[in-house]
Amino acid sequence: MWSTIIGHGRQIDQIKKVLAQGRLPNAYLFLGPKGIGKRRVADAVAASIACQQPGSRDLEACGSCPGCRKAASRNHPDLMVVEPEGDNIKIGQIRQLQADLKFHTMESKDKLAIIDEAHCMTESAANSLLKILEEPTPHTHFILVSSLPHRLPATIRSRCQAIFFSPLPEKEIERFISAQNDLPPTQASRIARLAGGSLGTALMLEPEFIDEVMGRFMALAEGASSSDIIEAAQEWAREEPARMILIFDLIASWYRDMLYYQTTGNADGLAHPEAAEAASRIHPSRAMHHLVEIAKVRAAADGNANKQLMFEHLLFTLTAQR
Repeated sequence: MWSTIIGHGRQIDQIKKVLAQGRLPNAYLFLGPKGIGKRRVADAVAASIACQQPGSRDLEACGSCPGCRKAASRNHPDLMVVEPEGDNIKIGQIRQLQADLKFHTMESKDKLAIIDEAHCMTESAANSLLKILEEPTPHTHFILVSSLPHRLPATIRSRCQAIFFSPLPEKEIERFISAQNDLPPTQASRIARLAGGSLGTALMLEPEFIDEVMGRFMALAEGASSSDIIEAAQEWAREEPARMILIFDLIASWYRDMLYYQTTGNADGLAHPEAAEAASRIHPSRAMHHLVEIAKVRAAADGNANKQLMFEHLLFTLTAQR
């Protein structure tokens, strides 16, 4: 699995070294932006632990032995994965994990528990996990994966060895999505710029979706009636949560492009070439204010707020003539 991961060579080499030495720490915290491959690295660690005949030099899981097959199907007795149920990881999930960890290893030398989006743990779940980390069991290891590690209690963070994963270079994302989706170079380059270093985001950014969102937003920005704004808000509020976040990010990218052009005068690095001409019609302070407003609404979208009202408020703010 290591060979299938895009980027993060330094981090992978560090992890391979401790695996080869049999010195895997009690707990890792993989932190960094969402969608850049942290979980894939955690899964590769799990595959290396499960594999019964790993490559001698690079610890590459063979992918075909019973251990690899069980790991791939999430049916390995020594590998556990905890993920959010809905918006949270609940205390019952951590208690079940604790119960599973009490058993001796059955097929591998070590047990590994991956806790994905660990920042989604409720307070009671985090307290329960802390007790487990405070009394580590031999040959039991944890990997906490988080894009928002500041939401984790400091007591948990202090008991983990942190590895930071950086956003992927644009060129690596561009090459990957171009090969995967057979996209023209211009489209692949645009998606890579918009992805912000996240391969997961790039894979969701379909060219048609980008054109639809940006075409509609630019039409609203040029002169929108109240009914136009309400109609757009209604449609966007019905999108899946992940696509809704993409809409906020695409709109934000428009203002970032204008600020970039105002600062550098260089249109070559723009995801939206039209932003170069539009930059002359907005003061930098106003563009910055709009970015702040978008960030506020984007953060609120993770909660239970009325999504249509959020879009309406944002669009009325961004299209107001001042």
